[in-house]
Amino acid sequence: FMKLSSIPLFLVVSSILIASCTKRQSVEGIIIDKTTKQPISDVSIAKGSKTAIFTYSDSAGHFEYIDEPGYDTVSIFILKPGYKTFRMLFRGITKNEVISLEKIE
Repeated sequence: FMKLSSIPLFLVVSSILIASCTKRQSVEGIIIDKTTKQPISDVSIAKGSKTAIFTYSDSAGHFEYIDEPGYDTVSIFILKPGYKTFRMLFRGITKNEVISLEKIE
């Protein structure tokens, strides 16, 4: 039998283990034109195959992508017609990322 005083400790440790297994990964930032340094709107943020679009940048170039738990490192693709595709790897929570897209010549 467990002592009553050890039950709260067991619950705390269990909660920490469960939280660490379900940690979400996220990246947030702004997408700009490499040459003009101006924000780019309506940029697609896709995961994996480049076809599963999850989100878009807003009119100020800002975007946020939150991944499902369970992945150690996340790979996303930043896609906009007229620009080279940009692949980004991230882990954990990434904030204030500035991504510069290069125009296709």
